[in-house]
Amino acid sequence: MANEEQLAVLKADVKHWNAWREANPDVEIDLRNADLCNADLYGVNLNSADLHCANLKNVNLQKADLRYAGLNDVDLRGADLRLANLSYAYLKGARLNGADLGGAQLNGANLRFAEMTDANLYGADLSDADLTGVDENDLRGAAGI
Repeated sequence: MANEEQLAVLKADVKHWNAWREANPDVEIDLRNADLCNADLYGVNLNSADLHCANLKNVNLQKADLRYAGLNDVDLRGADLRLANLSYAYLKGARLNGADLGGAQLNGANLRFAEMTDANLYGADLSDADLTGVDENDLRGAAGI
């Protein structure tokens, strides 16, 4: 279950969240099962955060730092992830249907069995990503594959 204090800070203000993250880089971020549907998290720092099974449907995560984040089984349908950094993120079983990943960094990401139907991958870097079980037809426009 998500840490309610962390979730409250994140929902209140991304600038405040990012400042808190900078001041507390060693704090483990637990946002498992969090409901952030439709949230505006533009530029948020969620580096190494645990978001397992979170609801991030239709969330604005443009330019977000999601490196090494735990996003297994997360719902990112319709999310805006343009220019987000998801390098080495764990997205096993993630639902990315209709998500916009234009220009996103997904190098080294674990995308095993992720659903990516109608996702925009134009200019996304998928070099060294684990794409086991991902439909090849859903990877049009991506680089590094």
